[in-house]
Amino acid sequence: MSGAVRQSEGYLVKTASYDLLHIDYLRPGTDGFLNRIKAAQPGADIFFHTMQTYDEPLDPSLLIGDAAYVDYVLAAYAKGRKWSELVVEMHDALVHCGDRPPFIGPYLKNRNIYLTGSCLNLRDQQIDLVNLSTDVQDRICEDDGYRNYHLNGVGYQIYGHWLLDFLPRIFLAERHARSLGCKAHIFLPHPPKFALKLLDILDVGCRFSYFPQQGPLWFDRIYAVPSVKLGLRYSSHFVGETFARLKTHRTENLLGAERILIARRKPPIARNFAILEAALKNLDFKVIYPEDYSIQDQISIFKSARVVVGEDGSAMHNVGFCDAGAKVIITARSSRRNVWHVSVAQYAAVRLAYLASAVQDDGYHIDIPAVLRLLEGP
Repeated sequence: MSGAVRQSEGYLVKTASYDLLHIDYLRPGTDGFLNRIKAAQPGADIFFHTMQTYDEPLDPSLLIGDAAYVDYVLAAYAKGRKWSELVVEMHDALVHCGDRPPFIGPYLKNRNIYLTGSCLNLRDQQIDLVNLSTDVQDRICEDDGYRNYHLNGVGYQIYGHWLLDFLPRIFLAERHARSLGCKAHIFLPHPPKFALKLLDILDVGCRFSYFPQQGPLWFDRIYAVPSVKLGLRYSSHFVGETFARLKTHRTENLLGAERILIARRKPPIARNFAILEAALKNLDFKVIYPEDYSIQDQISIFKSARVVVGEDGSAMHNVGFCDAGAKVIITARSSRRNVWHVSVAQYAAVRLAYLASAVQDDGYHIDIPAVLRLLEGP
């Protein structure tokens, strides 16, 4: 069957509440929560598979420096410490593949419509019927020995998001399919070059198919793989698998630098970064532009470093490759106050200081005396 899905209707439903790709934080034993989700969209074939569950208390001894940031982190971790990996199974579902990020939604038998966009906590007052503008291709079924998975989300073109989000979700799909005695067939937008390199290095045991430029895809059955995160905090266990698997592919570190300063060529860059660079060079720091090195070399450089200083950004997620006990100092704009780095630091058991500027992008300056004080400390 080709043409519009269920040609007599041909409608999608769009709401502004919960997105299937952002069931971010689930604790073990959340049957009540899952039942509420199911009750919100009666008639949909949606099933929830809980994989690993784990307990992650914060080790506050790894946080050094800024007391305000430490309090911010403590408040984030006070929201809970038990996590579950979740896979969402949907039958007769659409994945839209236009210019916007793909969305995914099941068919509601009792309404003769498809859910799409942010759809899990569906409320009548939030329903917006959207007519399908592009014909849907024939329904995609699973090949023998494979299960179909969907992967996409915010930050798809960003290196750090692949380390913390997309690679862990691929590994989860791989493990989930294996638990069913199958392999994972993952449908995703065409990855950026660095992501293709990461997948090549890791030799992931999955099949990948890239979305077409236009039109929804119609799946007989598909699995969504959410991130295990809560707002700006990731599960350390969830992201740790990425660093552990990539670490085995490091090269010999030819730099031999125990102190490194991570530099960037693209804005935003602190206005006084050159002053910081000069000061740290006098303290035997090696200046590193990560894009000048292969991924394998970057892993080796960070693994050998005992002290790492750099501005908040994707490259600083590489501290997950550091050995336990390393000191990491991250400087940031005031608008960049997140807990992602803590999630990575907790996995790697490195000591983390996070220094936020008093201003945002315009006029952003690093507090160089504070950096130097932290370097002098234990």
